[in-house]
Amino acid sequence: MGVARGTVSKWVSSYKKKGEIELRKKKRGRRSEDMTLLKPHQCAIIFNMIRDCCPDQLKLPFMLWTRDAVGLLIEQRFGIKLAIRSVGNYLKRWGFTPQKPLRKAYERLNIL
Repeated sequence: MGVARGTVSKWVSSYKKKGEIELRKKKRGRRSEDMTLLKPHQCAIIFNMIRDCCPDQLKLPFMLWTRDAVGLLIEQRFGIKLAIRSVGNYLKRWGFTPQKPLRKAYERLNIL
């Protein structure tokens, strides 16, 4: 079967200790909590800033919160530069969803 003898030995001892449950397939790799660069208190600070303030109130060159704006805020506040995708993952984890402007807003932009 192509399985090393030591591996079979580990399987047998695991089965003897904990039964069939121990031999079931498990998730592999790092847990998602281990892959975060921001500490929980840093996440709370950024979350509250996004919720309570607009970017221009924090002297950022943005009018609305975007992934770029949040990334710049994190970099300015904590000195941690995150990839745009990582910022999006944090926003999703915090419950922020992407919003599209209303149709009327698009029409008003065309008039100007």
